[in-house]
Amino acid sequence: MKKQILIFLIAVFGVWACNSNKSENASNLSINTEVLTLQAQTFQQKIQQTPEAQVLDVRTPEECASGMIAKATQIEYGTDDFEQKLNKLDKKKPVFVYCRSGGRSAKAAEKLKTLGFEKIFDLQGGIKSWTDSGLPLSMNH
Repeated sequence: MKKQILIFLIAVFGVWACNSNKSENASNLSINTEVLTLQAQTFQQKIQQTPEAQVLDVRTPEECASGMIAKATQIEYGTDDFEQKLNKLDKKKPVFVYCRSGGRSAKAAEKLKTLGFEKIFDLQGGIKSWTDSGLPLSMNH
């Protein structure tokens, strides 16, 4: 009886070990990009510390008319050519994405992830949290 229990436990452990290794190996083969959501102050600091930063505003042109984060490029989320324009960005350079309140930028960040971008930062609360934190907007866009 003891021998049967021991064999059973070895079999169960062996199946568990094989399955955990398979899932671990499978995850190593997939893109391990993580979208980091940052508060406004941290988002600004990270942009300033990243010389190759690509800042992406996914709001509408009308929304952008009220000001954008300095050095941002506007690519409106949800347009027919949205993905095509994203693919023109450098996938190896960090992308900092934002919208009005955080909804569209979260979706855009997920799209960037599926397209193979390596480093993606999303502004928590969008441009609203940026201005509520007293951070400046640029009118030169």
